Amino acid sequence: MIFHLAIPSRNLAESESFYLKIGANLGRKYKTHIVLDFFGHQLVCHKSDLWDRHLSMYPRHFGVIIEDLKTLKLLYKGWQCAPFLFERFFTRNPGKREEHCTFFLRDPSNNIIEFKWYKNKAAVIG
Repeated sequence: MIFHLAIPSRNLAESESFYLKIGANLGRKYKTHIVLDFFGHQLVCHKSDLWDRHLSMYPRHFGVIIEDLKTLKLLYKGWQCAPFLFERFFTRNPGKREEHCTFFLRDPSNNIIEFKWYKNKAAVIG
């Protein structure tokens, strides 16, 4: 099963460049939108004037759950000084069943992307 998410983009070329930098692959390109392979899922950036909003990670953000902590740390190391880093690496709910490490990026259209790893894989959904 492949998850699909559509998000607003103020500038498609800018969005394409950003997502390619963080590991996406371009699928299709149109005047109105681009389709990306984002960690095995379909991410569609639609040209829109609705991108300018209050910049907060809650409630609206999307993300990727990384399989291992080493990979998450390597991703963060590569992006920790980038201008699109939104929230630094931290551990949420330490010592609890749902403990996870996370950090957030912000794309050029103010979409917030979370990258995280769960210590207990069963806590991802339940």
